[in-house]
Amino acid sequence: DTLDDKLIGFQQVADDYLTKPFALEELWVRCNALAQRHLINCDHTLVVGPLTINKQTQQVQRDKKEIEIQPIPMQILTILMEAHPRAVSRSELCDKIWGEDTTDSDSLRSHIYQLRKAIDKPFNNPLIKTLHGIGFALACNPIKDTA
Repeated sequence: DTLDDKLIGFQQVADDYLTKPFALEELWVRCNALAQRHLINCDHTLVVGPLTINKQTQQVQRDKKEIEIQPIPMQILTILMEAHPRAVSRSELCDKIWGEDTTDSDSLRSHIYQLRKAIDKPFNNPLIKTLHGIGFALACNPIKDTA
């Protein structure tokens, strides 16, 4: 609780310091302040090539054009962007979206179709790539032919 201890703590990347004894109210307020600071500093934007997602506002853009996407296709796109450049298998997508409430492959196929309709169809080059026997990935450079 000495000034030297506090200075050493801050020099070693501490961002707050509380000495004993302390009031629980003060601890509570400091914890809330740290949580808010984390949220403010958090980067809520994913960018892969021409695609951008603001995870906080759920806004998607391709080539700076706003795109509306339904909730499950949005989850799929977010998973693909977070995994980029790695491919994501069908089973991994199903696990991350539906968890133990498994769904049939037709449901996933339908949501991938909706995502492609929103992300790829209005543009000259598709970005969502099917890797047969592997899964799906986002192409960093637009794909010339549809897979």
